[in-house]
Amino acid sequence: YLHWIKTHGILLTITHPKTYYIVFIFSVKLYQYSYDDKITLNQQETMTIHIVFVCLGNICRSPSAQGILEKLVNDAKLQDKITVDSCGTAAFNVGKHPDPRAIAACQRKGYSIEQQIARQITPTDYQQADYIISMDNINLMSVKAWAPDDYQGELSLFMRYGGGSEFAQVPDPYYHEANQFDGTIAVLEKAAKGLLAHLRENHQL
Repeated sequence: YLHWIKTHGILLTITHPKTYYIVFIFSVKLYQYSYDDKITLNQQETMTIHIVFVCLGNICRSPSAQGILEKLVNDAKLQDKITVDSCGTAAFNVGKHPDPRAIAACQRKGYSIEQQIARQITPTDYQQADYIISMDNINLMSVKAWAPDDYQGELSLFMRYGGGSEFAQVPDPYYHEANQFDGTIAVLEKAAKGLLAHLRENHQL
């Protein structure tokens, strides 16, 4: 179609320079607009948003956040639009399952995290993630320090989506009693709901 416009546009320009030159330019612009518009629509239809939660060891807060958001996403039938993962900045828990206290607290609220395996953040996370969300300032500092210069995603704290300030943090329950984990799950739930609302609004889901 575009070849036809170019060929006939040149012939028409030679025959009637003033009249058909205008038609030729208009036709090319119309074609270009339709093509770009189609690409934009296709990108919106196939786009997947990838979220990575980060804490220190990837056995308490970040796997719980992952499990909570995954359930919210599935309940909203958006699992083909949003994917979720988690990791730690430290390597000392790599290969372990989440803390049993975190597993139990999540189970009490209907979330499943026992199948997760702790891992450390890698360059692939920066390549794939649209949002890398940290639980506290210390881990956010590490995530920002390791981020490549050309990273285009969002690096932020999770609590900003839970109604807190941009500096609010999710306390680490690891060194506390088991009942502290229930409070942590409640905090994570609020932030996860806020994050999902943010994603739906900003990405038109």
